[in-house]
Parts: sequence; C-alpha cells; structure tokens
Amino acid sequence: MSFAILLLIPIVALYGWSWILFAFVTPPYFLTGLYYPPSLLYFMGNRTAMVFMGILLGVIIPLLLSMFAL
Repeated sequence: MSFAILLLIPIVALYGWSWILFAFVTPPYFLTGLYYPPSLLYFMGNRTAMVFMGILLGVIIPLLLSMFAL
C-alpha cells in the first residue's frame, strides 16, 4: 500500500507543476482537455485558477500523501 503511495506522489506533483507551466504557456492541443480549471473556481481568472490548481496538485496533495505514507 505505501509503495503505491510513494509511486503516486511524484506523478501527482509533476501533473500539478504542469498546471503552473500551462498557466503561462498554451498546452498542446491533445492535452487541453486535461487543463481546464474547475467551474468551482469561476470567481478567479483563468490563469489564477490554473496556478491555484497547480499549487494544490503539485504541493499540497503530495505533502498529504507523504504524511499518510508513514
């Protein structure tokens, strides 16, 4: 179980950091469906919502996963 979590942490972190990258650079056409900000964040601008999602997926969720991997 903890081995699966240890494999999941870098995958989630890389996906989150790619949200931050694609907030400033247009993603390739075949990846655009993966990088739409959720409608829950309608009050933020598109770029701000993407940076927020990047921080959530790239920093906060891997930290939470690492806490439960102990």
